[in-house]
Amino acid sequence: MRFFAIHHTGTEDGPNPVATVQSVYRFHAVERGWGDIGYNFVIDADGVVYEGRFGADGGVIGENSQGHGVVGGHTFGHNRGSVGIAILATLHDREPTRPALDALIELLVWKATSHGVDPLGVVHSGERAQGGERPHFTIVGHGDLRPTTCPGARLRALLPAIRREVANRMPPRLSAGCRP
Repeated sequence: MRFFAIHHTGTEDGPNPVATVQSVYRFHAVERGWGDIGYNFVIDADGVVYEGRFGADGGVIGENSQGHGVVGGHTFGHNRGSVGIAILATLHDREPTRPALDALIELLVWKATSHGVDPLGVVHSGERAQGGERPHFTIVGHGDLRPTTCPGARLRALLPAIRREVANRMPPRLSAGCRP
């Protein structure tokens, strides 16, 4: 796992987020024929995190027992080595709720810490058939990788602050040569 692609689902908030996650499943798995939700994780307005693309075989959610991430179907040409996280909302004209944003940050802290990903770093990704690799942040919006308005203008504007907050919440690393 090398980077995180941030999305919004483009759905409207409703009284039953589980039903909305199920509708995302139907759209991705059945209508599009992807077999499952494209995102690895989905976060609702209350900050509840749902497993999107299933694949845990006794390992950590979103990973197999060897610690390898489940390959999602969220950012065509950039799925390998990434984790797709979507907020269950449409975020063009409004920001995510505070609980959803906090859950996103905590999920990013957990996964970045577990896999040694620098939230302020830059990586290269992209498949040769889709124009080849190019540099981008390790926490990136879907629209920074593909021509789309996802994750919405308001969430996209928050990405620099999200990167900094994730970096601030990660445990400090020992410097080379330091001994505990």
